[in-house]
Amino acid sequence: MSERLCIVGSAFGGLRIPGLFLLIICPVSAVFAQPAGPLSPTSIFAPASTPADSIFGLSLFVVAVTAAIFVTVFALLVYAVVRYRRKGSDDGHEPPQVYGSNQVELAWTVIPVLIGSSVLVGVSISRSEGGDRE
Repeated sequence: MSERLCIVGSAFGGLRIPGLFLLIICPVSAVFAQPAGPLSPTSIFAPASTPADSIFGLSLFVVAVTAAIFVTVFALLVYAVVRYRRKGSDDGHEPPQVYGSNQVELAWTVIPVLIGSSVLVGVSISRSEGGDRE
């Protein structure tokens, strides 16, 4: 196996683990990890007060948004690693560099603003449903 495709060197006595394997096995093992027992009798997943239901809904929304971002970034990372890895026939010459893409700059400005705005709207709705305030 080629040295440049490995993340772990000879720390395991000559056993080499490909980087792509680590990219896949780490998130999969985190999904199947068993959580420890509860530290207190209260839980965000068992709302018991008046505003707790709206806070619970908001927390699920934020978790869904962050999970979608994580899955998207992870999928793009795996795609880039597989698609643009160094080939054996590569001569090491860099392709011409292109600077300034209005579409990309617009996308990485507008998408975070939309995500932040949607979370802000969710927080506002959750706070308005929160019940009486002093």
